[in-house]
Amino acid sequence: FILEKYQNLYKQLYYEGDFRWQEDVEKLKKTYQKIAEWINTEPENIVFVENNSLAMSLVGLSLKLKHSTFNIVSLEEEFPSNSVPFEHLGIKMNYVKHRQHRYTVESILEQCDNKTLAVVVSYVQYSTGFRLNINELGKELKKRNILFIVNATQAFPLFPINMKEAHIDVLTCSVHKWGFTGHIGTLFITTHSFLKNYPCPIAGWLS
Repeated sequence: FILEKYQNLYKQLYYEGDFRWQEDVEKLKKTYQKIAEWINTEPENIVFVENNSLAMSLVGLSLKLKHSTFNIVSLEEEFPSNSVPFEHLGIKMNYVKHRQHRYTVESILEQCDNKTLAVVVSYVQYSTGFRLNINELGKELKKRNILFIVNATQAFPLFPINMKEAHIDVLTCSVHKWGFTGHIGTLFITTHSFLKNYPCPIAGWLS
């Protein structure tokens, strides 16, 4: 059924081009609304970008535009697209060492200091399946005024995510995993407060 639906959509695009442009935009808005309901955010906070590396690069550029000296805390077994974009921009990264491929909230907080601007982690680790307690970590980071950036690629939509309850400032999710959508891009979700403090460094399509 899903394969047939994809084939029909591509046939429609092939034969009709942009004649259904407005109809497609309305479908996209409904998709954003559904995703927003799943993760407790507003539809206007959601966009698609090409991939997770680009999403993290945009975050890194936004942070650098406002701050000159800071570090980001992440995990030593993180998927490269969560760390390489920041390293590429010359941002100092502090990595939490694993304990039998597990990470506690306390071990992450121990790596944070007075120059830590953000913590970047995956909800579920790609190589081990370890699932982090993002609600507890987000609550502690909020107390310390540290940004919380979460990659939910390995979790969404199978594991529940509540952006407000977990105090997540930025959520990314490459939907080719459990979204079963093929390599069409990455969800890039930011809160109103994050965008207010760290405006997007580039103007993109429909900006």
